[in-house]
Amino acid sequence: MWRRIRSSSQIPALIDSLSKKFTYEKSSQRYPLNGSGQYNLEFRKDSFNDVLISLIMGHETARLDCAVKIPGRKPLLKLLNPSSLEGCFNLLLLALSRSSDENKTTKRIPLGKLLDKACNTEIISNYEELKRDSDKLLSCYWFKHTSYPIHVNDHTRNMIGKSIHLLKNYGINTSTLHNWLNSIASESIKQACFALEGETLPDFLVTDILLRTPRSNYEFDLLIDLFLDPNYQIIESDKKSTLVLNNLIQNCHHRTSSRLLEIINKVLDQTSNEPFLNNLVWSISRISSKVPRDESLYFNILECQQNIIKHLNSKVSAEILLGLSNTLYHINRSRGKELLQAARSLMNKRETNAFDSQSPSISLYAERPSLNIERTKAMLLGTEILYIDKPILFKAYQKLIGSTEPKVLHRLGFSLWGLWLSKRAQFKLHSGSDIKLVKSLIPHLNTQFDQEALSEFLSGISDIEMNKLIITRYTKSGHTLGNLVLNTYLKNLYRQCFFEECIKDKEPLYLKYPEIVNHKMVEHKQFKSTLDYTRFVYSNIEQRPLSLVGTMMFGEARIAPENVWKVYFKKQIETVNEKILTSLTISVITFYERTGKHLMWNGITAVQQCIMEVEKWTAKSSAGDNPNLLCPTNQLWLSYTQMLGMFGYTDLLMDLLERWVNLRHIPNERTLLNVFGYLPDEISDNLLRHVTENIANKVPATRMDNALHKPEINFDNDSLVVKWPWPTKSQVENFKKRLLI
Repeated sequence: MWRRIRSSSQIPALIDSLSKKFTYEKSSQRYPLNGSGQYNLEFRKDSFNDVLISLIMGHETARLDCAVKIPGRKPLLKLLNPSSLEGCFNLLLLALSRSSDENKTTKRIPLGKLLDKACNTEIISNYEELKRDSDKLLSCYWFKHTSYPIHVNDHTRNMIGKSIHLLKNYGINTSTLHNWLNSIASESIKQACFALEGETLPDFLVTDILLRTPRSNYEFDLLIDLFLDPNYQIIESDKKSTLVLNNLIQNCHHRTSSRLLEIINKVLDQTSNEPFLNNLVWSISRISSKVPRDESLYFNILECQQNIIKHLNSKVSAEILLGLSNTLYHINRSRGKELLQAARSLMNKRETNAFDSQSPSISLYAERPSLNIERTKAMLLGTEILYIDKPILFKAYQKLIGSTEPKVLHRLGFSLWGLWLSKRAQFKLHSGSDIKLVKSLIPHLNTQFDQEALSEFLSGISDIEMNKLIITRYTKSGHTLGNLVLNTYLKNLYRQCFFEECIKDKEPLYLKYPEIVNHKMVEHKQFKSTLDYTRFVYSNIEQRPLSLVGTMMFGEARIAPENVWKVYFKKQIETVNEKILTSLTISVITFYERTGKHLMWNGITAVQQCIMEVEKWTAKSSAGDNPNLLCPTNQLWLSYTQMLGMFGYTDLLMDLLERWVNLRHIPNERTLLNVFGYLPDEISDNLLRHVTENIANKVPATRMDNALHKPEINFDNDSLVVKWPWPTKSQVENFKKRLLI
């Protein structure tokens, strides 16, 4: 069995371990799976049969009991081609599935004819041996390592035997097939790898592992090192390679971005396809719109993007500019705005009149003309002033909206215009003209990518009436609201609810909250208030993922804090996200500020209950291997430190400092100010003196507003503390004075 790897110094040894235990078998042909390639944990737990079928046919919906879509004749023949090892293994999976009457979808596939044709020229003499082998694999298929008591008809057993016969021609024995089946059905990456210990790994099994979601840092390191193995090849035209790459990038965001550059460097070593690399710049930047797990995330993304740009021959597309803008938004907004405007001018570079969608002119327009790469590098590094100013940009935009034939915009689609519009919303530059363009494009939206851009755009619109209008047009166009759009819409509704709640008070409390200052009162037909309408919207969402539950609880925490705990205990949530925990702390703070009383739950105060929940669901160290524990960001720590300070839990405040060191977490300035501000004067003075003398003066704290240089952040506990934005004595004193007011 593999030993558990818990430190970065042990990781290099993992490659040697993998090379000893795994041997790659390179096939001459690679056949893409027809499905999405995303095999989640719940899917694998539900049904072994569903897992096997999904590997062949693809899984089209999130619901496990739905029928699986059958691909066309040509893709099907490729998937089940007996001239390849992958095709023969797929035939075996399909034959095993025939032992079940649960899934009738695959009954339409003429498996018997395919196997008869594959074995037509061969004489099969060892029927008894194949029958025993079939029983072994059926036992694995149904009950893993237990005996197989269920009757299977002779025709099905015969098809399984023929599949095994074909695989034996490739030198694959029954024991190996048993391990392959166990790996595919394993619920975790670690179990999948253990099942393959000492086995030969064909490409399709490696891909199956690489498409999984790691449940711990250990499994994450396994994935990365398996991907970096020299035997694994990236083929830009292969859908599986793209899915693997996207999966690894997303997990770098959730786990640690320090290994992102290793992934990109391997891609650059193996491909020079410019459209593929252009798209990669944008794909990397998409993760930067989420809350980072470490402060160096955006700098690591930017470094990867710069490396990709260096490998391009001469030109870059608007996609690259939008991707760079997306990253720089979190580092230096002014620099990000410049690139956003450059992308807009690039998209509007060619003047067009009305013409058919098939004409050469529109094809030329849709090619997205490129800027010189040197100009992009100069703008990125801040060595050149942007050549287009805001008045010119505004005039060009007005001309485009007023005169361009709509079919041109639709041909480009929301995938490009949506990016630009969403970035304008992110930079707070959107206007009524943007909304007009969105309304004209809505009938043509049809992909999840479009929903991401629409969600980003909606997040920048505070006008609830306009939100409702866009949502209504979107649904009337025949589209289903995805979780991303629903989540954004729910956030906007709860902001409006909070605004209306603040208006009820005599003092204009809403002025204290920048996110709701520009809101106005609205009315909803058949509903007394926005809150009633919001709760109605939420109650009518059939499937509520954890993200939607967290958004609802976070919204209720500021309006009806007692409801948050009712929902939390009533649902008996088996797992949580950071927003749910944050909503618990916000509800405790809000209830106490309004009433001056403690909220009670389960016979104890809500603050005690909240501490128990945070301790239960958050990790104590980055070296932990429990996949259910969160490594929170400053979103939770900010409200949690405020709650601990308000209720006098100074010992827990002190413990947090050591905990952040063990988590390799960099608290922001406001969070640290909460810790020092709520500590007793003597303790905070002594601690601040120690910080000043021994830590803060060694190296200046890292600030996010310096875009020209990437900070040298090494994830070593001692050096990381030096990077914390420690507050000054005057800041702490001013904070304590405000608490007394």
